[in-house]
Amino acid sequence: MLNKNGTGAALASPWYNPPAYDPLAEVIKRIQRDADRLDAMSADDAAFFEANPARNFHLRAATPHERKAGTAFDMVLVAQLEPGVRLRIPVACDFPPGLRDGILASVPEYDTEERTAATFDRIAPVYTPEKTPPGLYRIIQELRRRRRAASRRKR
Repeated sequence: MLNKNGTGAALASPWYNPPAYDPLAEVIKRIQRDADRLDAMSADDAAFFEANPARNFHLRAATPHERKAGTAFDMVLVAQLEPGVRLRIPVACDFPPGLRDGILASVPEYDTEERTAATFDRIAPVYTPEKTPPGLYRIIQELRRRRRAASRRKR
């Protein structure tokens, strides 16, 4: 039941006057904005893999929202487990600002399946069972298993 100003406070008392600033309503708005941005990023990643069906990995610059989310990374490695199921792994770029900008500008040229998969191979060992949530750890191990199997098939 919504009250007069639509904040969602469900109190039956007719004399309840909610505060002008409702922290819960602000949190709900922020979550919705984040969800909308996540949907947009997810749609962009899906479009990339639809346009490049032979690819399993994609490296791209982090969106402003991803950079603002409180993490210190500039790139995102997107791994597709199967169509519609993707994992985004943040990639830090610990270089001086001028060099970092040059590296970020060259991401589209660097983003080949072989190079991006090799980047994944270098990053994946960081995700250990002790430091990684179990579900994420299993996903990364599955991606590593698939990479090993694919490299054996190429030989």
